[in-house]
Amino acid sequence: MIGCLIAFLVLVVSAFIALNVMGYAPPGVMLGLIGGGLLALITIGPLAFVLRPVQERCTIRSTDPVFAFR
Repeated sequence: MIGCLIAFLVLVVSAFIALNVMGYAPPGVMLGLIGGGLLALITIGPLAFVLRPVQERCTIRSTDPVFAFR
């Protein structure tokens, strides 16, 4: 999920730059790009914070006694 949000953020930034360079920058489009980019950026932080403990719980550590006998 985080990778998709980062890819979306990269697309938003590149579209923002391309539209400014081409001179096509109506307020509605720019506000939409800025809003979408900020929403993705704001979502990445809490999502990474919430998913981190889940990832640590799902991994098998080498100190696990069952893992030592495999």
